[in-house]
Amino acid sequence: MKKFFVLVIVSLISVLNGCSDNTCTSEKQTIEGLWKPEFLNEQGSAKAPNEKSAFGEVFIKFNSDGKINGMSGVNLFGGEYKVEGKNLILSNVFSTRRAGEFGEYEMKFLTALSKVNSYKIENTKLYLMGENKIQLILNHTP
Repeated sequence: MKKFFVLVIVSLISVLNGCSDNTCTSEKQTIEGLWKPEFLNEQGSAKAPNEKSAFGEVFIKFNSDGKINGMSGVNLFGGEYKVEGKNLILSNVFSTRRAGEFGEYEMKFLTALSKVNSYKIENTKLYLMGENKIQLILNHTP
């Protein structure tokens, strides 16, 4: 009976050690991959494009080589990123210069992105934070 009890305790500890920040996964979560916005701080009435719009959906992709690229509403953008613990540093961000229907959304998206200095991942959501609030919530897209 003692051996069974010890085995149960050891198993329970192993399972609990795999859980952090209210998530349980067998793999370490990573920022790498394709993410699409669900929430944009201070979006207001700015209309977001969708997959049927001329420029496609807004997204950001964090590549394994430390580069980012994406669509911000009307324009493509790119740059570099660095993760240090939960800190996220975006640098050398550039964008194409087209005009279009979703320019107001794009301005707000890029402004929010420029404020980001930390992040957290919970399940399939990426929270980008800055100025003591959530700037963007993005959904992981396989």
